[in-house]
Amino acid sequence: MKKPISKLRIPKSADEVKGFKSQATWEKEQLEKYKSRSLKGKNIPDYGEYRAFFTRATLLNDYAGLNQKEKWLRQVMELFRNNKTNIAYPPFSQLKKLTSMSKNTLISTIRSLEAKKVFKVERRAGENNIYRFTLKEII
Repeated sequence: MKKPISKLRIPKSADEVKGFKSQATWEKEQLEKYKSRSLKGKNIPDYGEYRAFFTRATLLNDYAGLNQKEKWLRQVMELFRNNKTNIAYPPFSQLKKLTSMSKNTLISTIRSLEAKKVFKVERRAGENNIYRFTLKEII
């Protein structure tokens, strides 16, 4: 008889384990499963759930003088920006997907944002570009 799908997803409790494995082995397995889910120690960028908060002052100061495409790209870049260092290095393919812009439009928009000194771009061959955001004072 097959177990229902919901029961298969639940890890075995300590009471169920006693019959066929030692408790120490089971605990070790559970600990290894927990550690394997962690990104710590792996060379993986921390992409996941992001939240970007905007205030009226941010929109008035940081987004003043930008056209619609520039504003949209600036908001998407906020998802990748590190708040402590003000640096972002998003993959170009991710920017294309998130903004729904063509390659040429995206490149020209990045250049125009760079010309307006929203950020400085360090171009790296074969790797993601580094975008260093400039800070503006809030009025």
